[in-house]
Amino acid sequence: MIEVYAIADCDDLELPAGERLERVTHGAIAGIFSRVGERPDQASAEALWRHECLVEALMKDRAVLPLRYRTVLADEWDLQKALTDRCEEFSRLLGAVRGRVELALRVLDDGAEPEPEGAPRSGHAYMQALARRRRRSEEAAALLEPLERVADAAVKRESAADDLTRWAFLIEHGRVEDFNARLDDLRRSHPELRMTCTGPWPPYSFVSEER
Repeated sequence: MIEVYAIADCDDLELPAGERLERVTHGAIAGIFSRVGERPDQASAEALWRHECLVEALMKDRAVLPLRYRTVLADEWDLQKALTDRCEEFSRLLGAVRGRVELALRVLDDGAEPEPEGAPRSGHAYMQALARRRRRSEEAAALLEPLERVADAAVKRESAADDLTRWAFLIEHGRVEDFNARLDDLRRSHPELRMTCTGPWPPYSFVSEER
């Protein structure tokens, strides 16, 4: 059994030291993996952090499509087949993320009136509350247009209960400061919104053409 960490450029660069990593190649792409005796345990904070550090180390000097923790295949031949079958797709995606990082943005409404505690007293009240939240979410998303102008791609993510909206942006390394400056402008213009941005991260939100 193997655990696969990333699809990457096929190159002669050394793999991160201290890890028993191997790769198989097909054309201009490679799959990077390690051999495991059994499927990795359920995600612990330590295991997730190790996985993230390894992917980020790979990303320092090559384009990567990072894979989620516990992505396992039977053996390297299964990985070789995946590379062969999806070579064109992986090549396009690597071209799209090369030289780019992901920034994750979460928007919360600090200025909104709190919803009444407990369940709405009627179906009508519930629908009104739902409509108010949807409207605030759409308005918040519309405000992010200046950020989209400096991004190569943007993906709306599933929001948590207290989020207005949540997005992932694919940004060239050289435009991260521009993105942050525009985000600061939005924060000043809309103090009622709390905008938290994390990253740069490997481009997890951009590893598939189905977005």
